Amino acid sequence: MNVIDEIKSRIDIVDLVSETVKLRRSGKNYTGFCPFHSNTRTPAFAVFQDTGTWRCFGECNEGGDIFKFVMKKEGIDFKEALNKLA
Repeated sequence: MNVIDEIKSRIDIVDLVSETVKLRRSGKNYTGFCPFHSNTRTPAFAVFQDTGTWRCFGECNEGGDIFKFVMKKEGIDFKEALNKLA
């Protein structure tokens, strides 16, 4: 197991995302309002705990893992996100 996989296995994506996004359980996944664009009507942001990924089905139409979330949220590159999550 490399360092990236180890960090992914130790950090729960729901816990990480819920620090900045109010998530609500929807079946086996979680939904909320996307933190990357303004949207107050329909929660288009989904977090998939079983795969450790997130996806916005709204305006920004982006997705990724814990690293991509931190990179986009804080405007940093992969190396900085890796160090922050480690």
